[in-house]
Amino acid sequence: MAVVPFAISTSQARNNKGNNEELINMYANIAPATAKSQIVLQGTPGWGLYVTLPTYPILATHYFLGSLYCVTPSNVYSVDPQGSVVNLGNVSWSDDYVSIADNGLQMVMTSGNSYYYEKSSGTFAKITDPNYYLSDSVTFQDGYFIFNRSATGQFFLSRLYAVTFDGTMFATAEGSPDNLAAVISDHQHLWLMGTNSIEVWYNSGDALFPFARIMGSFQYRGCINKRTISIINNTLFWVGDDSIVYQANGYTPVRISTAAIEYPLGINDPQHFRAFTYVEEGHAFYVLTIDGVSTFAYDIMTQLWHTRSSLGGTWGLRGIIADQIGNNFGCDIANGNLYKVGLDYYTENGQTILRTAMTSPFSNGVDFFTLSKFELDMETGKSQPNLEDTITLSFSDDGGVTFNNDHTISLGAMGQRKKRVVWRRLGRHRNLTLRVTTRANSQTNIIAAHAELT
Repeated sequence: MAVVPFAISTSQARNNKGNNEELINMYANIAPATAKSQIVLQGTPGWGLYVTLPTYPILATHYFLGSLYCVTPSNVYSVDPQGSVVNLGNVSWSDDYVSIADNGLQMVMTSGNSYYYEKSSGTFAKITDPNYYLSDSVTFQDGYFIFNRSATGQFFLSRLYAVTFDGTMFATAEGSPDNLAAVISDHQHLWLMGTNSIEVWYNSGDALFPFARIMGSFQYRGCINKRTISIINNTLFWVGDDSIVYQANGYTPVRISTAAIEYPLGINDPQHFRAFTYVEEGHAFYVLTIDGVSTFAYDIMTQLWHTRSSLGGTWGLRGIIADQIGNNFGCDIANGNLYKVGLDYYTENGQTILRTAMTSPFSNGVDFFTLSKFELDMETGKSQPNLEDTITLSFSDDGGVTFNNDHTISLGAMGQRKKRVVWRRLGRHRNLTLRVTTRANSQTNIIAAHAELT
């Protein structure tokens, strides 16, 4: 039988017929050279409930001195390793974007108003220093908390390892007259992310003001929305002011998005963009959501994009954060639920995960052919009691624009590990694209596909 390649990324854009690749809740995993198949389609993680916070939604999370901290529109909570929740205090923000940083002694949260927490003393308080400016972004580097000054191109520093200010430690990103969207520390360099430009500063050790601009670091490429900025593997990612996704290579923005990603970014309101990063079993992901439209994930290992979806909409997690031993915790986009996230969770808090993969179009030249058999090698796991996992095969004779003729078969009930699924007598075609969709409450990976044509 002929090997039929599956899509390894999401590549649908304006012209689906020209490029119809799509993966939903699956991503390409490169297998060793000795493996049966060089590419395995791996199912994305599920999640199970850890704790529920009294107020919601969870706007930001931060791991600090052994506990997880969650920020909602009205409160800040600590969650210890045993899952105990403590309300640290009430807050009031000017936006739903909350920036958090810590210096190992204090943790600072800012979004218009700013607050700090010192675990050793139990102090939680609003920053009211008369030399403090209104800010909506904070980072930490070389002993200093560093803030942008809202609606300006300026940034300012705290005193060393403190949340006090002397009013003289400020500077301006002067390469362009735009406002600063965010301040980010990466590789011990301070990135000043403007709305239309970026410049990078370093700690020069000057006694009057310790930071200075790195010559040659200025770029006429800004950030369209600070919610899209995230760091992973010591690399900075963001959506630029041109609606293109960038990864920093040194001081240079490098395009990593494709036309399939840039098309929806270009036609939707940038204020609806948000992103986060996380690591799962060696794969590092940049997860980008257009609220109400789609969620796309970029696998830094393979440099491929795929789609994530919950109940047919955007993916259900606002963010994922890891503790000191690598456990991932995710917060729900719609409520106060905090979840444990991982590949060992096969549902989204009990909700079945739908996974979709398309084959590349295949044909028998200009002649019609009969698809006598289509066979999948799969890795399936143990389903939930009294639930049966299914897989549906659909046909498209127009390059993946429309699909019909659904054929659904069972993947096996609880305790079964059916690794080969077969459909027979699938009709005559000239040009064919196949789509498989699993409705499973278990692990579901696709190893290989084969077709018998006559």
